Amino acid sequence: MLIDAEAVHLTDTDGADMLIQVEEELRSQGVPLALARVHPPVFALWECAGVIDAIGKGRVFDTVRDAVHTLSGRAKAQEGGRGARR
Repeated sequence: MLIDAEAVHLTDTDGADMLIQVEEELRSQGVPLALARVHPPVFALWECAGVIDAIGKGRVFDTVRDAVHTLSGRAKAQEGGRGARR
């Protein structure tokens, strides 16, 4: 799941905690979370609050286009890997 955070200009640690909870719930269901277009002040707060570590820096993208391109490539690689095991 990709969150386009471009509209998020203000947040607090409560919001960061909720985002970590969403990430944990999605991960438990096998759905990875990624972020795109996070404004620098929001990124800084989320980094201090542990959101970026929970999601992984490799899943935070400058643009939605970059995210979709990278994430769809990862999904195809995983599908190919599963098919090769059969």
